[in-house]
Amino acid sequence: MGKVYEYEPGHWRIENSKTGSQAEFLPIRGGICTGFKALDQEIFYLDEATLKDPKANIRGGNPILFPICGNLQADRYQVGETTYTLSRHGFARSKAWSVVDIDEGESPSITLELKADAETLASYPFQFRLAFTYRLAGNQLQILQRYENHGEKPMPFSAGFHPYFAVKDKNSLEIMIPAQTYRDHVTGATGNFSEGQFSFAEPVIDWIFTDVHEQAAYLVRPKVGIVISLTYDPVFKYLVFWTLKDKGFCCLEPWMGPRNSLNTGDGVQVLAPATSLETQFSIGVQALNR
Repeated sequence: MGKVYEYEPGHWRIENSKTGSQAEFLPIRGGICTGFKALDQEIFYLDEATLKDPKANIRGGNPILFPICGNLQADRYQVGETTYTLSRHGFARSKAWSVVDIDEGESPSITLELKADAETLASYPFQFRLAFTYRLAGNQLQILQRYENHGEKPMPFSAGFHPYFAVKDKNSLEIMIPAQTYRDHVTGATGNFSEGQFSFAEPVIDWIFTDVHEQAAYLVRPKVGIVISLTYDPVFKYLVFWTLKDKGFCCLEPWMGPRNSLNTGDGVQVLAPATSLETQFSIGVQALNR
């Protein structure tokens, strides 16, 4: 049997007793999964300074992106004749989520919920409900998502995740992305990708892959002997690779839509009133056998 418990006020942990994997959560800080450990390896990077600063966006773990991924042009979009403002990646990563269910079975899980309120309605005029179930199935962290429209008008959104993977030696990292075409968010240039193409001497790498054709990507860390797999439903049409020079992380992020999607319509999901969307994103860890 697994365990799900609050180990400090507001901090939750789920443990898979069979494999020893565990994940930690801070619901009041954006429903974030702050840590994931499997095969005795810390999978996520976490900047403790941003974790301790209640006004900061947490840099690390696996932030939730909703109702946009990236930014909007001038941070603005329109609904009918009204202009609204949304900051980068939306508000879900900074709102307090609630714990609404736990399951201490063989694959233990915790379910977190976020609902529309007066603050969200001021920037996003839709009556939404999100329910995310995080389940530890062996050495895989599964994120089962449900997006609901409780309003009376169609609800557009684009969602995604921003996992920070801990990597000390990026030059040893093997990156397998099922795409060829990318656009550089820094320069605006486009190009064709081949494995091993990243130059980690650059101050920042921020590429979006626009022709994702398989539902799995991989990060191989040969020095610690693990393979990290990302699997995601087809609704996540884009992958973003982002890292900063001399920082011990890289991010490989599944997005439903690219930057400015609420203005362009690219990758936007539209829920009719009283309907929902269920989808999944999972992060798995296995031993590297070579």
